[in-house]
Amino acid sequence: MAPLYRLRTAAGGYFYTSSEAERDAAVADYGFLAEGVAAWVETANPNLAKVLVIEWLRSGMESQAPFTDRVLLPMLTDGTRYLGHGQPCIEYTVTSIATSQGPPPTISNNPGGWEKAADQPGYLDMAAVFRERSLRARGLAGEFDLVIQWMDVRGDYGPKGAESYITGPAISGIQWLHGDGFCDFATIRILNLSYASRIGDALQSWGHHIEETFRTYEPGYAAWRRSLGITEGRNYLVHWPPGGRFEYDFAGPGAEAWGGTQEGYHVWWMQRVPPHWWRHLRKL
Repeated sequence: MAPLYRLRTAAGGYFYTSSEAERDAAVADYGFLAEGVAAWVETANPNLAKVLVIEWLRSGMESQAPFTDRVLLPMLTDGTRYLGHGQPCIEYTVTSIATSQGPPPTISNNPGGWEKAADQPGYLDMAAVFRERSLRARGLAGEFDLVIQWMDVRGDYGPKGAESYITGPAISGIQWLHGDGFCDFATIRILNLSYASRIGDALQSWGHHIEETFRTYEPGYAAWRRSLGITEGRNYLVHWPPGGRFEYDFAGPGAEAWGGTQEGYHVWWMQRVPPHWWRHLRKL
């Protein structure tokens, strides 16, 4: 098995890649510091989740890889610390970056076999993304545990339906399940994000995936949700904080517990997930 090259980020984290070309590009483009060859990540940290970042850049846009590495992933990691203490149940780290100048592929006709609204022309073509990025083979090889895909969804440039892959049917649109034709070996988790997203919006999108996963696989999910003070009848805890007077009321009664912000709320409720539940999200 090929070695991983380890690069140190400005924030003190680490970037891993098995590609010499990606190693050199990371040093040249993002200012990462090469530290030679490292052992395979799993041998050092069994809770490490490797993240592949795919970017579709409009002309003049900056890469979101540094933001992903220094801001988003540390917050995802912190969310897995039970009650905010101790070691994280999952530690997310960028291990590979794939950047394209131009928009992501979209569906040009209606081939059928897709989920409801997302089978129409102009919608994000995830099958093409899987083919063009060889995600099935790379997933089988253990190259990543999570894909974060950045795109611009504004106006005519971006695809329609990007978020339908986040909040779609079954477990979640982020997960592509057995038998879908292009990912039939395991679950691949894909988080689609817009360049216009704030950190709170990004955490909310991930929160939808987490909530639907636990709702599906954990019999104690409903009781756990009630223990947080979520009112019965509310669809998503990511939309309805405890004591919320209306949807997205992140600054309502009780908000001092999470600082009154959207991102603070999402980290707060994630840190109250029973630690053994994170096993559903740890590895492919």
